[in-house]
This record gives sequence, C-alpha cells and structure tokens, in this order.
Amino acid sequence: MGPTMRWIPAVLFAAAGACNGTNFVGSKFIKTQAVSAAQGGTIIVLSSDDPALAGLTIQIQPNALATDTSITIAEAAPLSASQLGGATQDRPTADFGPSRTHFNPPATLTLPFAADAGSDVSVIEVEDDGTVSTLGGPELSIDALAGLVTFSVPGFTRYAAVHQRLVGVECAAPFVPCDSDAGASCVDPYSDANNCGGCIMPCPSGESCVGGDCQCLLMTCMGDGETVCTDLESDPQNCGSCGHVCPPREDCGPDQCFCQPSTTIAQCATDGGLACVDLQTDNANCGGCGRQCADNQHCEAPAGAAGVCVCDEPDAGPPVVDNCNGSCVDTTTDPLNCGYCGNICVSGGCILNDAGAGVCNCPLPYTQCGSDCFDTYGDIRHCGSCDNDCSLAAQGIGDGGAELTCNVGNCYCGPTGLGHICPGPICSTLDNDPHNCGSCGHVCQAPAQECFNSTCTCPGLETLCGSPDAGILPYCIDTLQDGASCGACGNICTETYAVGSVCSFGLCSCLTSDYLCGVAGSGKCVSDDAGCDAGTDTLPDGG
Repeated sequence: MGPTMRWIPAVLFAAAGACNGTNFVGSKFIKTQAVSAAQGGTIIVLSSDDPALAGLTIQIQPNALATDTSITIAEAAPLSASQLGGATQDRPTADFGPSRTHFNPPATLTLPFAADAGSDVSVIEVEDDGTVSTLGGPELSIDALAGLVTFSVPGFTRYAAVHQRLVGVECAAPFVPCDSDAGASCVDPYSDANNCGGCIMPCPSGESCVGGDCQCLLMTCMGDGETVCTDLESDPQNCGSCGHVCPPREDCGPDQCFCQPSTTIAQCATDGGLACVDLQTDNANCGGCGRQCADNQHCEAPAGAAGVCVCDEPDAGPPVVDNCNGSCVDTTTDPLNCGYCGNICVSGGCILNDAGAGVCNCPLPYTQCGSDCFDTYGDIRHCGSCDNDCSLAAQGIGDGGAELTCNVGNCYCGPTGLGHICPGPICSTLDNDPHNCGSCGHVCQAPAQECFNSTCTCPGLETLCGSPDAGILPYCIDTLQDGASCGACGNICTETYAVGSVCSFGLCSCLTSDYLCGVAGSGKCVSDDAGCDAGTDTLPDGG
C-alpha cells in the first residue's frame, strides 16, 4: 500500500527524491481522454506517457461536467522568474484543455513535485490572461514520500508545483532555524519549551526550559507511578497539595476545589457536608437544593429544562405510571386518572385495553364518552361512536331532528325510522327512492327509472331486458303480453311455440278459438282443424 495522503502545512518533514532541473522548451502534447459527463472519470499520466509528469491525476465526479468532454493534457512552457517569485520549478508546467472547462463540483488534481526536506511546496496557477495566483497551506494535501500534491480545481488553466527552501533562513544568535507544524522559524533553544536544547525537543507537561534544560519550576508530585510537574493552584488531581483530588464536577483554583461554573451544578448541603451536585440528576436536589424526589421517582432533565422528578417506569410491561399532581399513579387502573391524569371514570372502573392503556369500563352496551356512559347503539348524540351526532348530519331535514333515530349504531330518519340520511341532507328510504336506490346517490337511469326493493326497475309490470355486453341496449317490455319476449326476454312465441301464436299472461299459445297443428315448438295455429295437414294431430283452443 502506498503512503497515505494527509493535510499538513506546506513545509515538508520527510525527504522526497530530488530531481535535477529540466529545461522546458515550447509545449508538448501528453495525452487525451474522453470523459462522460454523467459518469465522470479519472485520467492518470503514466511514466510511459511523460516521465516528468508521471503521477499527474485528474478525478472528475459524475455530473461535474456540463457535457461529455475530451480532456487533453500537455506540457507548457516553464514559468518565468517573475511568476516563480523566488521559488524553484523542478517539474513541467501542466496545461489542460479544453480551455474554459468548468467543474461543479470541483475536480481533484494531483501534481508530482521534487523537493528536499525542509522545503515549502506550493502550486502556482496561471490564467489565460497571465494572472498568477499561489495555492498553499491548508489548500493543499501533500504526500511527501510519494512526491505528490493534491488540490481542488473549479476549471482548467495551467498549474505548476514549485518549492522554496526556508529552513536555511539566517537567524541571529542565540536563535536557530527549526521546522515545526507552523513552518520554519527562528527559535531560542535556551528558553523555548518546544525546542529546549535543540529543534523539536519538547519539555514534559508543566516544565519550563531554562538554559537549554527542562526544569520544573512549580511542584513535583507523584502521579500514576511517575513524577509530574504541576501547579497546585489549578490541578484538580493535586489541588493545594499533592494527591488532593477534587470530587466530580469540581475544579481547582486557587489552592482549593470549587464547583464548576454551570447552570446545572450547585453547592448543596448533603449528609457529608457541602458538595457540588448535578441538579438534573440528583434525587435529593432535583432542580434545586433540597428538592427531594419521592421513593418511586427519579430526577431527569427534559430538553431545555431544569431537573424535575419523574415517575419510575416498571421494568417491563404495564402498569403505566404517570406523575399526576405530584403523585405517581397507575393510569391503567386508577378510576380518577384512567389513561391519563384527571380522566375520571363515572362507572368507577378503569381497565387495561389491548393497546396497553387505561380505559373507563362502562357496563355493556354503554361506552364512556367524556365523563358519562352512553348507549352508542341507540343514542342519537353518540350513535355508533362518541360524538357521532345524528342531528348534525340531518340538520335541515324536516324540523331538525324530531324524526331521527339511532338503531344498532346507525342513524335513521323518517316517521317509520327506516329512512337513511343522504347528502343534501335528505331523508331517503333506499328501497324505493329512484334518486338513492339501495344506497345514497345511486340514481336510477332510463329505461329502469323506478326503484323497488332497493333495485332499479322498469315502470309498472314491465321487465328490463337487453345486454350491454352483447351490444343490446337496455329496454323495458311487458313480458306478460309481448310475443317477442313472452315470459322472458327474447322468448319469441312464433319461434318457440307455433306460427300464429300469441302471448297471454307470459305464456305462448294459440287463440282460444284456434287449433294447434303439430306440436309446440314446430306447429302452427289455424282457425279450424281442416287447415291442418293430413295425418297431423290437432288440439282445439290452443291446447
């Protein structure tokens, strides 16, 4: 696995392989690669592409490009002395195209560099108009071992990784040049606790640098099996004297322990004397000194609130305990606090429902509605459920509810008590109302315009025939007398009984004065038996 990249200040602390300076003349095409806008992509320059820029990498996120683009990479002319500003360029300037390509979100660009340890690495950016800007410090992620610098770019221009040696800066005695996380600087090794006696030689915590040696100018105490240099005026582990540890929630200063400054920590009187207590968790001082929680309560701090006494919950399952006016009660059985505080059961009984909550137990068929029990099977104000008021649904019908009834939990209307309240509102008997036939809003359409037994029917004694599925429109017909639908839709007497037959009371027959020649289904009706063919049976009177 290669070296891990990390954010560090621009000064390098590990040596990267130095390269001799390279002369750059003109420009040199390196490679091109098509990148999908939707998928993004990564372009890497290999040593076979260009040894001087090997390791250069462009990472483009999906949808960062506005359109599919062919990305080009080339070597550009080296930076001028004025552009370098005293820095050294050991790698070529990288030029990218197409010009004016933009990325949203920005792309990630990695450039190779060559620099000695102690050099400050930066990136110089040159716009098309010659504008020069420098990237450094937290803008760069530097992998010193690999010799790579990584940064974000919003678009394409020319970039060059450069370096400048700072450690060799001249310092006046007794100061010496040292590298640090903040960069190269002049330090006094005789008094600097981070560079005592030499660069990067820090003194132990609490000690000072005196004449190039680390010394404890405070108090030396034993801690965790070793000596520590500490300030007895501020160390909570050695407050006022070695080994004097401040209790929890207390700080030290000066020379004695005191309560940590906080809106929830206070010094209260306890059995062991004055002590710092947490007003959000201390059962004996809940929300304030001396506020004692009951035996079945504990101290909690709801979001944004001081400590309050809350009821202890059972280990598992019911009962549900609530704090009602300072008392913890079982809201699954308490008739004065059934289900919630203050809900009084007029029936005197509170039981546990299937959902695990307390409900008032009214005797059947009564239901608890508010503070009273009601028969929801017959009460027009609580018909079927609490507060289902039949009079509200029927407002505007007749005298406003004088004829309303509640039967088995359903609202009815009308003098017979069989009417249904339909939108409007109107009181409808669904068995014979052609505008609400069988159900509210079901309107009978022609030809079946009447309603009988909650079904749309034809007027009078006619029968509804036809089959829309077969392409025959519905129609009404008298099947008691119509020879084309005698007794049933489509029953044609002349085809199913005899030629010349008629329909009477839904039956096909010959006239009473006629004779049937042959048998029903293939015969004919004649006025006398002489009209029958020889050998054909005859029956008088259409018999």
